[in-house]
Amino acid sequence: MIKNSSRSKFLLSMLIAGYVGYVALIALCFLLFNLSEIKRVLIDSQFYFLEINFILIIIGFILVSKFIKNLILTIPRKIIYILLGITISGVLITSFVAPQTHRIYYDEDIYQNIGQNLASLQKAQLCIDGSTVYGVYDCQNGIYNKQPYGYPYLLSIVYRLFGVSETASFIFNNFLLGFSIFIVFLITFLLFKNYKIGIFAALMYTLIPQNLLWFSTTAAEPSTALFGAIFILSLIIYLKEKSNRSLFLAIVTASFAIQFRQESILLIFVALLSIIIYKPSEFKSMRIYNAGLLLLALSFGFIIHLFVTSGDSWGTTAAKFSLDYFSHNFTVNSLFYVDNIKFPILFTLFFLSSFFAKSFLKEKILLAVWFFCFWGVFLFFYAGSYEYGADVRYSLVSYFPLVILGGLGVYQLQAFLKNNLSLKSYLNPIVGIMITISFLKFLPQVRAETQEGWGARADHLYAKEFATLLPENSIVLTHNPNMFHLWGKNAAQISLATTEKSYVNQILFHQYEEGVYLHWNFWCNAADSLQSSFCDNILNDYKVDLIKEYKENDYRYVLYRLGLKDQEEIPFQKAKYPKLESPIFNLVK
Repeated sequence: MIKNSSRSKFLLSMLIAGYVGYVALIALCFLLFNLSEIKRVLIDSQFYFLEINFILIIIGFILVSKFIKNLILTIPRKIIYILLGITISGVLITSFVAPQTHRIYYDEDIYQNIGQNLASLQKAQLCIDGSTVYGVYDCQNGIYNKQPYGYPYLLSIVYRLFGVSETASFIFNNFLLGFSIFIVFLITFLLFKNYKIGIFAALMYTLIPQNLLWFSTTAAEPSTALFGAIFILSLIIYLKEKSNRSLFLAIVTASFAIQFRQESILLIFVALLSIIIYKPSEFKSMRIYNAGLLLLALSFGFIIHLFVTSGDSWGTTAAKFSLDYFSHNFTVNSLFYVDNIKFPILFTLFFLSSFFAKSFLKEKILLAVWFFCFWGVFLFFYAGSYEYGADVRYSLVSYFPLVILGGLGVYQLQAFLKNNLSLKSYLNPIVGIMITISFLKFLPQVRAETQEGWGARADHLYAKEFATLLPENSIVLTHNPNMFHLWGKNAAQISLATTEKSYVNQILFHQYEEGVYLHWNFWCNAADSLQSSFCDNILNDYKVDLIKEYKENDYRYVLYRLGLKDQEEIPFQKAKYPKLESPIFNLVK
């Protein structure tokens, strides 16, 4: 007894020392290094944090594979076939009905370029001056991006397996919808032990119009929602199985899932509340605190990331979060689910009806907290309104708990009709048909490219045309070099011709013998005096030859070849390489 007591005290002391040491290590990082130095370390280390974490997730699922296998074996084969049919249908609709297009400019190009850098160079950076020589990509100057790196890391896996391409990115997100549908069913079945609830939840998730649209982009929100759900699945497995291996899986999926968007950290709150509801005695056990320390260790790079990016403006001079935004965002984001314009009201009615069920109280609390966390967080965000540009994408993270509760709502309807056996026997096909018919009015919306971001979309389209005209040993100056890097072209930030003119004149003109080019792009047309000045300065300071021009409404998209006006600058001289701390362009919302 004395030995056990001494051992427990020793382990407790070590645990406390671990937490204290962790806090001290973070404090030392900011005491000993400035933000620029920390960002350089993060550029070099984030890949390895994520790579280790992802490998641990694979190991975690292997450890609980017997539990998952036994769970799936309890599902009737007929239900598995129906689920496969729903899954395949969802993937086909998002792949071939919804247009493959970018909807957030130029965030999606940035995610892909970071994925390219993670895959090729193992560096968590956005490249502002890069080249591809004989198929080998290199980045001469990269910067640390404010967004977390979970999604770009997933893209890096795709690029390592299949090569860097936009097409691979689109197909990857298409298949994520299929995986998401499967996860919806598993969570539902694990919670309620009712495969019919799972099928209806999966069907509703498949036919949400915004899902079909956004899973046909290269945006981060689909994978953000999916990995949040994978963590919730892992959490439920742990709460059901109560083993160390399932706790390990929950921890490693948590540390990865929070690294997609800043608000993803709310998953930890959902987890803590779930443990309080299902298994409060766990907080008396040492293992939960050991697991917490493992979570912090795996998330170390992300926590440092949150600190170093906390001062970013995020495109506004006003407060990023404020009560002032609540009233407007609450009205808009509530009406979104009931006005039947972008979201089927039938799904919302099933969701609301689930709360009339007397059973499954704990499960409903878990799902309601999950929903309200990821719906409610945007009510206080300056760009959190679902009608603000393309920010309807923020609704995607609320769909998992909504449709699972919606499936429970169908179950509640069945319970209400328990005494009407003749009608009850037809209820499942009737509800399935109702769900499908309620979706049909949204099909034109799913097919539409929409006018939002037309200027940036045209810029992206014509830039791809310009890329085919660039000689192999040339470089293009543009506001968005990342998309040219994806297409295997040499590109650099346009501002260099203003802020680092000697570098452009003495290095780039010498290095790229087949020419230095100017991409007259969206930002050259936009009403932004700073960004357009970089374009105008080049026209004033260099000789220009027009290579190709397109017009879209009142915007011009042009490829120019540049020449030096001052021929004395042609001989090579070693210019100091510029080091930019952040992108000089703002992102289009």
